[in-house]
Amino acid sequence: MTGLLSLLALLVSGISLVVLGLFDPKRTSSRTPLTHYRRIAIVGLLLPGVVLLVYAKLAAFLIWMGGIGILGWFVSNVLNANRPERQNSVDKEPLSQARRKQVQIEAEQDSERPIHLRAELLSACD
Repeated sequence: MTGLLSLLALLVSGISLVVLGLFDPKRTSSRTPLTHYRRIAIVGLLLPGVVLLVYAKLAAFLIWMGGIGILGWFVSNVLNANRPERQNSVDKEPLSQARRKQVQIEAEQDSERPIHLRAELLSACD
């Protein structure tokens, strides 16, 4: 019985997670966030856990808590699978070995540059 209650609660919460993921303002390009759908989905996400606690089904509640974490991770990965990668300065390709050596030589030869700027240039090579 505990397993069935947990699965039913996970099903309801899983549907709510998908709705939350689909109507996430960061994922959609619409300027008007659909807040009423999101509010209903949040209630649908949390309501099964509250019901399990009210009826003192603690084992089912713990299974639901663990399952929600796994479902949330899975839903976010599936929804992000087709999303294009963003280009950040952190994601740049590392310098090639020859270019790294060239930058190090230039930094060491540049005596006019203050020492902290040379250190930043050298740290960019790492």
